[in-house]
Amino acid sequence: MGYSPIGAIGGGMLAAVVTALFLYAVLVVLPQGGKLDALKYLGLDLAPSGPGWLTYALGATFMLVLGALFGLVHAALYHLFEVETDIIVWGALFGLAQWLLDGALLGWLGRRHPAVRAERIRDPGAYVLKMPLSAVVTFLGIHILFGMFAGAFYDAFR
Repeated sequence: MGYSPIGAIGGGMLAAVVTALFLYAVLVVLPQGGKLDALKYLGLDLAPSGPGWLTYALGATFMLVLGALFGLVHAALYHLFEVETDIIVWGALFGLAQWLLDGALLGWLGRRHPAVRAERIRDPGAYVLKMPLSAVVTFLGIHILFGMFAGAFYDAFR
């Protein structure tokens, strides 16, 4: 089958929604993992002094955009490696690779985050290693889940 940018964008955005729901479900069950508040972190990057509702709205928008972009990347990788079967397994592998990239970038970007510099939130560190173990495991898990769902949704939409 051919590459479908619309399927990749839609699949990536839906995968971002699913992983955000999983993340916040973990935050309810494991309060220590509550330190990994992705929407707040992303929203404060765009509006460091905005009200709470704006922070989360911008964070959700940012997460959807990132989901669309990573959905495009994942779909391109499926075609590059000519993946036609076991797309969920490949998605998990691509999600793991994405975790390696995102975790390394988070260590570098965290120190430059305006809300971290203003001490409104703490620096999560590379791979969120400055946070509780539950947050570290959740960070890994949401990337693997994103890859799996991005692959499944892309496969359904193309």
